[in-house]
Amino acid sequence: MKVGDLVRFRYDKLWTGSVEDWGLGLIEEEYDDGTFEVYWPSLVGSSLTTCTLGKKALEVVNESR
Repeated sequence: MKVGDLVRFRYDKLWTGSVEDWGLGLIEEEYDDGTFEVYWPSLVGSSLTTCTLGKKALEVVNESR
Protein backbone atom coordinates (compact mmCIF):
# COMPACT_ATOMS: atom_id res chain seq x y z
CA MET A 1 0.00 0.00 0.00
CA LYS A 2 1.38 3.41 -0.96
CA VAL A 3 0.47 7.03 -1.70
CA GLY A 4 -1.82 7.24 -4.72
CA ASP A 5 -3.46 3.83 -4.24
CA LEU A 6 -7.25 3.62 -4.52
CA VAL A 7 -8.67 1.88 -1.45
CA ARG A 8 -11.91 0.73 0.12
CA PHE A 9 -12.68 0.69 3.84
CA ARG A 10 -12.69 -2.92 5.07
CA TYR A 11 -15.83 -3.04 7.19
CA ASP A 12 -16.02 -5.71 9.88
CA LYS A 13 -18.27 -6.46 12.83
CA LEU A 14 -15.90 -4.68 15.22
CA TRP A 15 -16.51 -1.30 13.56
CA THR A 16 -18.80 0.86 15.69
CA GLY A 17 -19.06 3.88 13.39
CA SER A 18 -22.30 4.93 11.74
CA VAL A 19 -20.96 4.68 8.17
CA GLU A 20 -20.25 1.20 6.81
CA ASP A 21 -19.69 1.88 3.09
CA TRP A 22 -17.28 4.76 2.62
CA GLY A 23 -16.99 4.28 -1.12
CA LEU A 24 -13.51 4.58 -2.63
CA GLY A 25 -10.70 6.57 -1.06
CA LEU A 26 -7.26 7.76 -2.14
CA ILE A 27 -4.18 7.36 0.05
CA GLU A 28 -2.69 10.84 0.53
CA GLU A 29 0.10 10.12 3.00
CA GLU A 30 1.88 7.21 4.65
CA TYR A 31 3.07 7.68 8.22
CA ASP A 32 6.06 6.05 9.93
CA ASP A 33 3.80 4.12 12.31
CA GLY A 34 2.22 2.14 9.43
CA THR A 35 -0.97 4.17 9.18
CA PHE A 36 -2.31 6.05 6.16
CA GLU A 37 -4.14 9.34 5.66
CA VAL A 38 -6.99 8.60 3.24
CA TYR A 39 -9.15 11.13 1.38
CA TRP A 40 -12.76 9.94 1.01
CA PRO A 41 -14.41 12.05 -1.75
CA SER A 42 -17.75 10.22 -1.40
CA LEU A 43 -18.01 11.51 2.17
CA VAL A 44 -17.52 15.20 1.30
CA GLY A 45 -20.39 17.11 2.79
CA SER A 46 -20.37 14.96 5.91
CA SER A 47 -18.10 15.62 8.86
CA LEU A 48 -15.47 13.23 7.46
CA THR A 49 -13.30 13.94 4.44
CA THR A 50 -9.99 12.41 5.54
CA CYS A 51 -9.21 9.73 8.06
CA THR A 52 -6.07 8.05 9.39
CA LEU A 53 -6.38 4.27 9.25
CA GLY A 54 -4.16 1.23 9.64
CA LYS A 55 -3.43 -1.27 6.90
CA LYS A 56 -5.90 -3.82 8.32
CA ALA A 57 -8.79 -1.37 7.80
CA LEU A 58 -8.03 -0.84 4.10
CA GLU A 59 -8.33 -2.93 0.98
CA VAL A 60 -6.45 -1.89 -2.16
CA VAL A 61 -8.75 -1.59 -5.19
CA ASN A 62 -6.20 -0.23 -7.64
CA GLU A 63 -2.49 0.45 -7.16
CA SER A 64 -0.88 3.64 -8.42
CA ARG A 65 2.01 3.28 -10.84
